[in-house]
Amino acid sequence: MGTYKALKGQRVNSLSSDPAADADSSGRMWYNTTSNALKYTGAGTGAWSSGEDMSTARNNAQGAGTSGSAFLACGGYASWPSTGLSTMEIYNGTSWTGGNNINGGRFKGAGFGSISAAIIVCGAKPYPTTTTSCEDYNGTSWTEVNNANNAKTNIAATGSISSGIMPCDADCEFWNGTCWTDVNTLNEDRESTSMCGSGTSALCINGSASTTDVEQWNGTCWTEIANNSNGRTKGVSGGTPEGCVLASGSAGGYPFNYVESFNGTAWSAAPATTQIRQSPVGDGSAASLITAGGYTAPPSDTYLSSCEEWSKPVYAARTVTVS
Repeated sequence: MGTYKALKGQRVNSLSSDPAADADSSGRMWYNTTSNALKYTGAGTGAWSSGEDMSTARNNAQGAGTSGSAFLACGGYASWPSTGLSTMEIYNGTSWTGGNNINGGRFKGAGFGSISAAIIVCGAKPYPTTTTSCEDYNGTSWTEVNNANNAKTNIAATGSISSGIMPCDADCEFWNGTCWTDVNTLNEDRESTSMCGSGTSALCINGSASTTDVEQWNGTCWTEIANNSNGRTKGVSGGTPEGCVLASGSAGGYPFNYVESFNGTAWSAAPATTQIRQSPVGDGSAASLITAGGYTAPPSDTYLSSCEEWSKPVYAARTVTVS
C-alpha cells in the first residue's frame, strides 16, 4: 500500500490548528494535535441560493453570461400564444436592470457570450416562423449580423463572440466571429439540449427525447462520452468539458429540479434547485451558474420570473474517518 508521501509528495505535518481551507490546500492532510485527529481539506457539494426575480416572467428566452452574477436574458414569452418578447434584462448578482431591446420578439433560440459581447441566433421570430436571424450585442445595443445557414428552433449553443458552436438534430454550425459554417454533426440527432464550453471545446448534453447521451466537441468532430443519470430536455448548464453543472429541465414533459455535476470523467448528483422548472434561461461556470425563468407546466401552466444561483463548493477542514 502506498503512503501519503509517496502518493502526494507531501509529509503529514503535525499542527496545533487547522490551516486555511481553500482551493490551493485541497487534498492537503495534517494531524491536529489539539483535537488529536487526522484531517484534510476537502470541497463541499456546492449550494443554490435565491436571487432577485426578473422584471418579466420569461419562458424559452435566450441568454448569455460567464457566471451567475454576470448574465443577460432576452426575448422569450410571458403568455401564449405570443409573437415573443423583445426586451432584455441584465443581472449583476443582486438585481436585474433593463437594457436595449433585441430586434424583434424571439424565443426558443440560442444565446452565448458575455454581458458585454453576446450572440443570439435562430428560434421563432415570430411564431410560427423559424428564423436564421443572428444578432450581436456590444454591451450597449443589438445589431443584425450574418444569418445562420439553417433555420432551427428548440436549440442551445455555447462559445464566445468570436467562436461558437450550435448543434441541432442533423445540423451543426460554427460561428467564427463573422459568419456561420456547417460542420460535423452530432452522433445522435436531437434538439432541446444543454450546452457548455467554448466554440472549440464543448459539451452537448441530453435533449429530446430525454436522452442521457452526452457528446464532446473538440473543434472538429463530436465524440460520445459518459452518459449522465437524469436524461432531460430544456435544461441549462455551465462550465467546460473538464467540469460543469447541469440543472433544471424536464423529462416526458414534466419539469424537475435534479442537478448533476461533471468532473471531466463522470457525472454525480448535486444539490437540487428549490424551484422545479423547465425551459429556463441560464449559463455560467461550474463554480457560478444561474437558472432563471421558464415554466412549471404541467399540471399548472405557470410562467416564472424567479432565479437561483449556484455557488462553488465550500472548502473546509474535514476529519478522516475509518469505517
